[in-house]
Amino acid sequence: MNKLLLTFLLGMIVTFPQALAQTFNYTYEGQTITYTVDSESDKTVFITSDNNHNGFTGEVIIPSYVEYNEETYTVTGIGDLAFFCCIGLTTSVIIPESVTSIGEEAFCYCIGLISVNIPESVTSIGKKAFFGCTGLTSVNIPESVTSIGEATFYDCSSLTSVTIPNSV
Repeated sequence: MNKLLLTFLLGMIVTFPQALAQTFNYTYEGQTITYTVDSESDKTVFITSDNNHNGFTGEVIIPSYVEYNEETYTVTGIGDLAFFCCIGLTTSVIIPESVTSIGEEAFCYCIGLISVNIPESVTSIGKKAFFGCTGLTSVNIPESVTSIGEATFYDCSSLTSVTIPNSV
Protein backbone atom coordinates (compact mmCIF):
# COMPACT_ATOMS: atom_id res chain seq x y z
CA MET A 1 0.00 0.00 0.00
CA ASN A 2 2.82 2.43 0.90
CA LYS A 3 4.60 1.65 -2.37
CA LEU A 4 1.40 2.35 -4.33
CA LEU A 5 0.88 5.66 -2.52
CA LEU A 6 4.50 6.70 -3.13
CA THR A 7 4.19 5.84 -6.84
CA PHE A 8 0.99 7.90 -7.06
CA LEU A 9 2.55 10.92 -5.34
CA LEU A 10 5.66 10.82 -7.54
CA GLY A 11 3.40 10.62 -10.58
CA MET A 12 1.51 13.70 -9.38
CA ILE A 13 4.75 15.66 -9.01
CA VAL A 14 5.84 14.77 -12.55
CA THR A 15 2.37 15.40 -13.99
CA PHE A 16 1.65 18.65 -12.17
CA PRO A 17 4.92 20.54 -11.67
CA GLN A 18 3.06 23.86 -11.62
CA ALA A 19 1.55 22.78 -8.31
CA LEU A 20 5.05 23.17 -6.88
CA ALA A 21 5.53 26.67 -8.29
CA GLN A 22 6.64 29.24 -5.76
CA THR A 23 4.51 32.38 -5.69
CA PHE A 24 5.48 35.45 -3.69
CA ASN A 25 4.82 39.18 -3.36
CA TYR A 26 7.47 41.82 -3.99
CA THR A 27 7.07 45.54 -3.34
CA TYR A 28 8.74 48.01 -5.69
CA GLU A 29 8.11 51.77 -5.88
CA GLY A 30 5.40 51.34 -3.24
CA GLN A 31 3.37 48.79 -5.23
CA THR A 32 3.20 45.10 -4.43
CA ILE A 33 3.06 42.69 -7.36
CA THR A 34 2.71 38.90 -7.19
CA TYR A 35 5.34 36.78 -8.97
CA THR A 36 5.70 33.08 -9.73
CA VAL A 37 9.08 31.40 -10.14
CA ASP A 38 9.33 30.29 -13.76
CA SER A 39 12.77 28.67 -13.56
CA GLU A 40 14.71 28.12 -10.38
CA SER A 41 17.89 27.26 -12.28
CA ASP A 42 17.70 30.37 -14.51
CA LYS A 43 16.36 32.51 -11.66
CA THR A 44 13.43 33.86 -13.69
CA VAL A 45 9.92 34.87 -12.63
CA PHE A 46 6.75 36.13 -14.25
CA ILE A 47 3.98 38.34 -12.91
CA THR A 48 0.90 36.42 -11.95
CA SER A 49 -2.58 37.42 -10.85
CA ASP A 50 -3.24 37.56 -7.14
CA ASN A 51 -6.88 38.68 -7.36
CA ASN A 52 -5.89 41.82 -5.45
CA HIS A 53 -4.60 43.98 -8.29
CA ASN A 54 -7.23 46.65 -7.81
CA GLY A 55 -4.96 48.11 -5.14
CA PHE A 56 -2.82 49.72 -7.84
CA THR A 57 -3.20 53.41 -8.48
CA GLY A 58 -1.78 55.54 -11.25
CA GLU A 59 1.27 54.21 -13.02
CA VAL A 60 2.64 50.70 -12.47
CA ILE A 61 6.39 50.25 -12.77
CA ILE A 62 7.51 46.65 -13.25
CA PRO A 63 11.07 46.05 -12.03
CA SER A 64 13.63 44.09 -14.04
CA TYR A 65 14.70 42.15 -10.95
CA VAL A 66 13.06 41.04 -7.72
CA GLU A 67 14.36 39.47 -4.52
CA TYR A 68 12.98 36.26 -3.03
CA ASN A 69 14.53 33.99 -0.38
CA GLU A 70 17.80 35.92 -0.58
CA GLU A 71 18.04 35.28 -4.34
CA THR A 72 17.72 37.71 -7.25
CA TYR A 73 15.30 36.76 -10.03
CA THR A 74 14.87 38.35 -13.47
CA VAL A 75 11.31 39.32 -14.41
CA THR A 76 10.82 37.79 -17.87
CA GLY A 77 7.07 37.75 -18.34
CA ILE A 78 3.70 39.24 -17.58
CA GLY A 79 1.52 36.20 -17.08
CA ASP A 80 -2.06 35.48 -18.11
CA LEU A 81 -4.58 37.70 -16.29
CA ALA A 82 -1.76 39.43 -14.39
CA PHE A 83 -3.52 42.81 -14.21
CA PHE A 84 -7.00 41.68 -15.30
CA CYS A 85 -9.62 44.34 -14.55
CA CYS A 86 -7.13 46.55 -12.72
CA ILE A 87 -9.19 49.72 -12.77
CA GLY A 88 -6.75 51.58 -10.51
CA LEU A 89 -4.07 51.43 -13.19
CA THR A 90 -4.98 54.86 -14.55
CA THR A 91 -2.05 56.12 -16.58
CA SER A 92 0.60 53.78 -17.85
CA VAL A 93 2.57 50.63 -17.23
CA ILE A 94 6.35 50.66 -17.48
CA ILE A 95 7.61 47.31 -18.77
CA PRO A 96 11.35 46.61 -18.40
CA GLU A 97 13.64 45.27 -21.13
CA SER A 98 13.86 41.95 -19.26
CA VAL A 99 10.26 41.04 -20.18
CA THR A 100 9.91 38.83 -23.27
CA SER A 101 6.21 38.00 -23.23
CA ILE A 102 2.84 39.50 -22.33
CA GLY A 103 0.29 36.82 -21.50
CA GLU A 104 -3.34 36.31 -22.43
CA GLU A 105 -5.70 38.93 -21.01
CA ALA A 106 -2.76 40.41 -19.06
CA PHE A 107 -4.28 43.92 -19.06
CA CYS A 108 -7.83 43.00 -20.08
CA TYR A 109 -10.39 45.57 -18.88
CA CYS A 110 -7.80 47.98 -17.45
CA ILE A 111 -10.17 50.77 -18.44
CA GLY A 112 -7.98 53.57 -17.06
CA LEU A 113 -4.80 52.48 -18.82
CA ILE A 114 -3.86 55.27 -21.25
CA SER A 115 -0.48 54.27 -22.61
CA VAL A 116 1.88 51.34 -22.81
CA ASN A 117 5.36 51.24 -24.22
CA ILE A 118 6.27 47.70 -25.19
CA PRO A 119 10.06 47.22 -25.04
CA GLU A 120 12.21 45.66 -27.78
CA SER A 121 12.68 42.55 -25.64
CA VAL A 122 9.03 41.44 -26.03
CA THR A 123 8.49 38.81 -28.72
CA SER A 124 4.88 37.79 -28.10
CA ILE A 125 1.63 39.37 -26.96
CA GLY A 126 -1.12 36.96 -25.92
CA LYS A 127 -4.71 37.03 -27.08
CA LYS A 128 -6.95 39.68 -25.54
CA ALA A 129 -3.91 41.19 -23.77
CA PHE A 130 -5.44 44.70 -23.91
CA PHE A 131 -9.06 43.71 -24.57
CA GLY A 132 -11.51 46.31 -23.25
CA CYS A 133 -8.87 48.92 -22.35
CA THR A 134 -11.23 51.75 -23.26
CA GLY A 135 -8.82 54.48 -22.11
CA LEU A 136 -5.88 53.24 -24.18
CA THR A 137 -5.00 55.84 -26.83
CA SER A 138 -1.80 54.59 -28.48
CA VAL A 139 0.48 51.58 -28.56
CA ASN A 140 3.83 51.18 -30.23
CA ILE A 141 4.72 47.57 -30.97
CA PRO A 142 8.44 46.99 -31.61
CA GLU A 143 9.98 44.95 -34.44
CA SER A 144 10.91 42.24 -31.92
CA VAL A 145 7.26 41.14 -31.62
CA THR A 146 6.54 38.20 -33.90
CA SER A 147 3.07 37.23 -32.69
CA ILE A 148 0.00 39.06 -31.45
CA GLY A 149 -2.97 37.02 -30.25
CA GLU A 150 -6.51 37.47 -31.49
CA ALA A 151 -8.70 40.29 -30.15
CA THR A 152 -5.71 41.90 -28.44
CA PHE A 153 -7.08 45.41 -28.96
CA TYR A 154 -10.79 44.59 -29.20
CA ASP A 155 -13.05 47.23 -27.62
CA CYS A 156 -10.21 49.72 -27.13
CA SER A 157 -12.58 52.53 -28.11
CA SER A 158 -10.10 55.39 -27.52
CA LEU A 159 -7.28 53.78 -29.47
CA THR A 160 -6.27 56.11 -32.29
CA SER A 161 -2.85 54.73 -33.15
CA VAL A 162 -1.28 51.27 -33.27
CA THR A 163 1.97 50.57 -35.06
CA ILE A 164 2.25 46.91 -36.03
CA PRO A 165 5.67 45.96 -37.41
CA ASN A 166 6.29 43.76 -40.43
CA SER A 167 7.75 41.13 -38.09
CA VAL A 168 4.25 40.12 -36.98
